[in-house]
Amino acid sequence: MTEIGRAALGRTGKPILSEPKMDPSVKKLPFVNFIDETLFDGMKERAGEEQKAKILRFFEHLAVCHTVIPEEIESGEPLVAGAAFAGFKFKSRSVGTAMVEVPGKRVVYEMLDVLEFNSTRKRMSVVVRKSQGSCCSTRRELT
Repeated sequence: MTEIGRAALGRTGKPILSEPKMDPSVKKLPFVNFIDETLFDGMKERAGEEQKAKILRFFEHLAVCHTVIPEEIESGEPLVAGAAFAGFKFKSRSVGTAMVEVPGKRVVYEMLDVLEFNSTRKRMSVVVRKSQGSCCSTRRELT
């Protein structure tokens, strides 16, 4: 359980449980040490449709908003590894496109613009069009 999870339980007066153990059947990924069933329950609509949509959008964002080269994922990007752990696997990038395997399908994103991270902005942004035609922007900010 994260410090944030402990604090949230404490604020709501819920008991703070002992540290959960990693399920040995779950494949381990570099950079990922995550045990929280409430997040995965939320991805299965147990927390409501609105919360599910927010969680799925978060992992989609992690899988798309980066400049990782697929061959270097193992040694490169912890956030991309976190997205893969949740089922959003970055598969490939070519000129102007990125492909992500999301639960149940592959989605191609047309990369309309990439604003690289820099120390002035302290964020990276991408503007993409999904294969279904919708356009969206996403950014990752470090403060």
